[in-house]
Amino acid sequence: MILRRLLFTALLGCAFSSGLEAQEEPRPNPLVHWGKWGTAGLSLGLHLLAITAHNRSDRTFRTLTSNCFDTPDSCTIGSDGTYVDSHTEAMFQSVLSDNRKARAYLISGEVVLLGTVVLFVSDLARKKARPPNKPFNPEIAPGPNGSTHVGFRLEF
Repeated sequence: MILRRLLFTALLGCAFSSGLEAQEEPRPNPLVHWGKWGTAGLSLGLHLLAITAHNRSDRTFRTLTSNCFDTPDSCTIGSDGTYVDSHTEAMFQSVLSDNRKARAYLISGEVVLLGTVVLFVSDLARKKARPPNKPFNPEIAPGPNGSTHVGFRLEF
């Protein structure tokens, strides 16, 4: 009776057991495997937005400085530290706003890029299945004057 229970338990354990962790082929984490490309694209997009905001700010600032050289009266600064001319002040505030946007996009893009690097490294560091064993069998043949010829053959 005890032998039957032991045999039944052993058979039941074999039937429902899975392979050991070392015997199973590792599967890549899809979040890491595909997420690294998503974060790389997001980082690229944020950097492009930073470039666009910076260029817009730079164009507006060049327009502002050329207006100040052309009509110096429009660039008079009042007692409160702002431009007296409302159009000039609006251009200056636009420059400041675009600079803040460019800085935020750039910092965000760099943070996402750091996350992308972490995902790439973690994907590279994970266990991978061993490649199939393809032994190398060189062809060795005696040559003239006691020399040896070594070669290999590629089969397709």
